[in-house]
Amino acid sequence: MDLILGRFWDEAGNALGASELDLYEDLLGENDQELYAWVGGECEPPDRFVCLIARIKAHGTVSGRRR
Repeated sequence: MDLILGRFWDEAGNALGASELDLYEDLLGENDQELYAWVGGECEPPDRFVCLIARIKAHGTVSGRRR
């Protein structure tokens, strides 16, 4: 998760608003196995993380390919 979230932060972190930054900080406190399942689409994230997880997932897609 460090690689996925770190890359997202490096490339898109500056675009997050104050409330999204707070949410991102909360997300970092979650269990890595659950985070991986949410980002990988294996299960739904809690409602409060749905939009942020969607941004992270969309960020990982370039020209229809996963990085």
